[in-house]
Amino acid sequence: MASKIIEFEVVFNYADQEEGIEIPLVLNANGRSTMTVGFVDTGCGACLFSNEIGMDLGIDIESGELAIFQVRSGRLCSRIWPSCCARVPRRRL
Repeated sequence: MASKIIEFEVVFNYADQEEGIEIPLVLNANGRSTMTVGFVDTGCGACLFSNEIGMDLGIDIESGELAIFQVRSGRLCSRIWPSCCARVPRRRL
């Protein structure tokens, strides 16, 4: 069987953290951008950020659709906005 080489545009060295894999993010909405960090959760269907991040992006927090998430410690009520966009900033190696 022939082997293949896989190359990636963005490479991160992950710290061994109990909380999970942390990556830098740039979030965009309403013509605004803000930098933050996120934790990778391959089983999650949504990204959750603090109200402060939403306010930095000019999002009316209370206007989002109410959503209830089942998390390890129980249930979490939040609001969702499908128009927001997140990307991983490019870093040179």
